[in-house]
Amino acid sequence: MKYEDLTGNLKTLYDFHFNNGTITIEDGTYTIQEIIDKDDEWWENNHDFIQYLYPTDEVSKFNPEAPVLTKESADFFKNSPGEININLYHRFRQFIFDNRWLVRPFNHNYLRFSRVLRNIALLVNSDLSLRVLQGYNKEFNLLTQDKVKSFYIWLDSTQAKFED
Repeated sequence: MKYEDLTGNLKTLYDFHFNNGTITIEDGTYTIQEIIDKDDEWWENNHDFIQYLYPTDEVSKFNPEAPVLTKESADFFKNSPGEININLYHRFRQFIFDNRWLVRPFNHNYLRFSRVLRNIALLVNSDLSLRVLQGYNKEFNLLTQDKVKSFYIWLDSTQAKFED
């Protein structure tokens, strides 16, 4: 796959991550850095940007128009001369840790966490995704009675891979 082979929202996704492109969501048009710079309240109250920051191979139930990675597009992203902005992952961690979202009863941030773990497994590797889950578990003791089901969903997300 080459850049010229990307179409539609996959091309938008690539430009957003690697070429200082923008995405248009419900409340405006943003670069990746502008989203990273938004405050926690904005992150909590907006729901149609997360699929662009952390794309996966699954269609979003909340934003079905968002890009969906294929094995070919994920390989292209991984082998791209640019680098995924590591600040995306630092910002998500800050958002989760500062607000303690994972110690609260089930909320949509559990789904966001699944998406981030899956994204890391697909675009980096499963080992790193699992280490991220282990780090969050150490901080929040996620394997408690009320979170066992969520924990296993998160664990499954760390093992995401494309079928050959």
